[in-house]
Amino acid sequence: MLYLLFFGCSEKVISTYNQVPTVTITSHSQGDSINEGEEITLQAIVGDDNNQLSDLDISWHTNQRELCPAAPPLVDGTSACIATLSESENSIKVQVVDPNGEAAIEEINVNVIANQPPIVDIAQPVTDQQYYSGQLILFQAVLSDAEDDVTTLSYEWMSSLDGILPFTSEIQSDGSIEGYLSLQEGQHAITLSVEDSGGKRTAESLTISVGEANSDPECSITEPEDGHTVISGQSVLFRGLASDADTNNAFLDISWESNIDGAFNSLPPDSSGTLAFSYDGLTPGNHTITLRVTDDAGGLCTSNHILYVGTPPQVSIQSPTIGDVYAFAEPILFQATVGDQEDLPSDISLEWSSSQQGIISTTPSDSNGTALFSDASLSTGTHTIILRAEDSSGLSATASTTVHINAPPEITSLIISPSNPISTDPLEVSIVASDTDGDPITYAYAWKKDGTSTSYSTSTIPASATSVGEQWTVEVIPNDGFMDGNMATETVTIGNSEPTISTTTITPNINVYNDTIIVCTATVVDIDQTISANYVWTIGNTSYSGASLDLSTTGSMPLDIATCTASATDNEGATVDSSTSVTIDNRAPVISSVTLTPTSPSLQDVLSCAVSAIDPDGETLTYGFSWENSTTGDTYNTSSVGNTSQLDISTQSINSGDTILCSAQVEDGFSGNVQGFASAIISNAAPIFDSPVQITPSTGIYTGSLLTCSASATDLEDGTINVSYEWSIGMQSISTGSTLSIDTSNASVGDTVVCTASAVDSDGQQTQDSTSVIVENSLPTAPEVSISPSSPSEQVDDLYCSVDVDSIDADGDAILYRIEWFLNGSLWTGVTGTTTYTGDTILATDTTSGDDWYCSVTPNDGLGDGSVAISDPVSITSGNCDPNLSGTLNIETSGYCDPNPPSGWTQCSGWINTSGDDVTNNVLDGCVNSTGRLRIRIWNQATGVLEEDVMSTNADISGWRTWDYLNGSVTKNSYTNWTGSTTYFTTTGGGSACYHNWQCGIDAPCSTMTLGTGNGSSIILAPGWENEYELRINCGGSPLNDRIIAL
Repeated sequence: MLYLLFFGCSEKVISTYNQVPTVTITSHSQGDSINEGEEITLQAIVGDDNNQLSDLDISWHTNQRELCPAAPPLVDGTSACIATLSESENSIKVQVVDPNGEAAIEEINVNVIANQPPIVDIAQPVTDQQYYSGQLILFQAVLSDAEDDVTTLSYEWMSSLDGILPFTSEIQSDGSIEGYLSLQEGQHAITLSVEDSGGKRTAESLTISVGEANSDPECSITEPEDGHTVISGQSVLFRGLASDADTNNAFLDISWESNIDGAFNSLPPDSSGTLAFSYDGLTPGNHTITLRVTDDAGGLCTSNHILYVGTPPQVSIQSPTIGDVYAFAEPILFQATVGDQEDLPSDISLEWSSSQQGIISTTPSDSNGTALFSDASLSTGTHTIILRAEDSSGLSATASTTVHINAPPEITSLIISPSNPISTDPLEVSIVASDTDGDPITYAYAWKKDGTSTSYSTSTIPASATSVGEQWTVEVIPNDGFMDGNMATETVTIGNSEPTISTTTITPNINVYNDTIIVCTATVVDIDQTISANYVWTIGNTSYSGASLDLSTTGSMPLDIATCTASATDNEGATVDSSTSVTIDNRAPVISSVTLTPTSPSLQDVLSCAVSAIDPDGETLTYGFSWENSTTGDTYNTSSVGNTSQLDISTQSINSGDTILCSAQVEDGFSGNVQGFASAIISNAAPIFDSPVQITPSTGIYTGSLLTCSASATDLEDGTINVSYEWSIGMQSISTGSTLSIDTSNASVGDTVVCTASAVDSDGQQTQDSTSVIVENSLPTAPEVSISPSSPSEQVDDLYCSVDVDSIDADGDAILYRIEWFLNGSLWTGVTGTTTYTGDTILATDTTSGDDWYCSVTPNDGLGDGSVAISDPVSITSGNCDPNLSGTLNIETSGYCDPNPPSGWTQCSGWINTSGDDVTNNVLDGCVNSTGRLRIRIWNQATGVLEEDVMSTNADISGWRTWDYLNGSVTKNSYTNWTGSTTYFTTTGGGSACYHNWQCGIDAPCSTMTLGTGNGSSIILAPGWENEYELRINCGGSPLNDRIIAL
């Protein structure tokens, strides 16, 4: 049994072919942007027509490394890989391999956007501060990151001595972190490291010194001395020392205290530990003064002194008063009043002194306490006059006044700061002034707003008082204590503060398509005014205005970026803007139908598969097709054009009854795709023509032509099929059978004659094919023509071209004739007459002896010219060919003189040349007109053209000098040469002829011609130069003035 089975199977070999798997990346597209270090999910879909999805291996790679090792897809054919990319990785590749080793790869290029590292700013601790072991130290910093939410950053504090510091406080929304921790003694390198979600780290370091446990500060009071006495209200100089072994002296806390008045000073020491200040606020009494010094760790030092505060004498100066100004050497009255609670006024010692000249008087007061004296010795300038009174206990009091011989102060610089203020800036005046006496200067201020005085009278103006556009002017008057100087002014204008924009957003910002209406909002702040934002959208190079934008009106496409720019302009023209963007998403196309044409195809048909699809985004769709025989499982490779693919059934192994399936794949170019299907069952095949239907002949079809139609047909089932024929013109059938004779009863010129061949198989399936020919026009035949008379005389006979036998037109069309004349072989363009047909007559007046004429007649049936008929030529005769045998050639006067003189002119009786070189004037008298003028007209006998038409310009024959053309204004003042055509000068017998009479065929050689006299009816010509004949007319006796008309 096994043997038979094996043997039987060997009769047929079945071959299988492995299909290459497919793979498409669905999560990302070409050119996508990905943030460096950001975790992304890569996705793809795979397929294989020959293998189970579970048998496939899918791996993911970049251009530098493997992202995910090979693994089978999910049951739906998808594969996912979670990964992060570095900045240098710019391509993503997915590979699928089937069990047979066939592989497919898809690769896309991406743009990895570099991740910016975080920014770290340590606020505490600081390097220049002393810290102590066991002391809580503040750790404080501010963090930020260009890409990440600052609260998602991770951080770590580290000490070079204590290692990682155990801080766990959360990062605040403003990026701040803080905490307290104590460190061991020593020099610490403190490092704060911050890492963002992309793995980028930033570290900032500093060093701090942590000392051992704190020691107390040291202190002492050095002035005033212990037990010192001072006057109540008198300024007392206090001095002391304060130092600390651990802390910078400037950081010590200082407090000077009185057991009576409490604390009265806290100024810190300088770097050397020295304390110094003055104070006059102690009340009378015995004071215990305590200096209290505390360091930053709480260490304390105190020092005490006793200070007595008593009541000094009372003293006041009545003259001079403060600010008195005196001239140099002017006596000054000094007067004061003194008193004491204990001593008599006369017992109080007095001392008057000048700040510039020293002691000026020690005169005591009288018993009433009045001290009085006069002095004129004070120098120029400002003097401080001090009166010192000392009682018996050693307490003293002073009074002072100033006198001055003064020059006024001068302001050299006046500046308002800032120089370009805005409404949030206070205004402050800076002054530079000088006084030649060196007096201290004070200033009086007055402010004006927009030229109007205000109540402000100090050197500053608060910001709340100003507004944009206001002009503020300060007026400053200097005073040196004695008199005012010149006023100085300065003006500034309050500028505008620019608006700001924050929180610009687009709604919605997800699931945005190219028909979505998106709205932009922004918050505008301006401290000067209330303004709102204007919005401009940009997509590519196109801009749109308004807060909302209907994307369906923009022509935008998926992956386009819509950017909203919000801008605001205040009343001063200051502008600010802010932008944000959203990316337009893609939607997959939608198939409305997949159709097969014809719907019931036969074996010889070309089956057309057309897919109709739309894309919600308006994208340009691309189409792919695959064909399959659902009955046999066969597949077919075909090409497609646009949304259509064709399968030529006749070229495939397909049978009637087979079901053909067309699969259509539609993609939008933005990773959106959809698939549709259509099928058809193959029906019985209709007959087919083996060769196209032919009509013989196919061209040159005229009335009377016999046409033959031929074709052959076969059927896939029935073999050879009989063919029938039908002839038609337009929609009208005119005959059946394979032949047709064209005549005027069944066809006209221009008709299209169609032969339709029909083939019908045994199942009644019919196939038709047709071809056509056009009935052409039959041109008329040539007529028979002639010219009459056959021997015409010049100037006598009209020439008539007659149609003796008419043309024949086989189509029966009416015939018209076109007649043309030819003179001496050239087309005649002159005037013609009409006898029977237009232009069939040449007038006798246009004939010249010796000319040859013939005519041509062209028939035309309205559609084309027929054959041309040409007449026999005729020659024009003159009627006189009698030469003078004695050698003198006689020519009729009418040949050269005017045969038909114009009105008012007489026929010339003839010119007689008796000597060959002149003509007497009296002979010409017979040719003058009624006004006594002479006219000569001469024609070219060969062409019939009037060559000379000249006349005298006056009646004085003896004075004839010029000849005028009648038909022009040209005056001929020189010889007029008229040379005839070469037919006049031919060669006979080897010699040169001086004259040839074309009509009579006579040559007259120069050597045989003699001069003779005329008879009144002819002109005798003498041989001239260059074998021409000359008509000489003497116009004044001089040979140079002879008129020569050369014939």
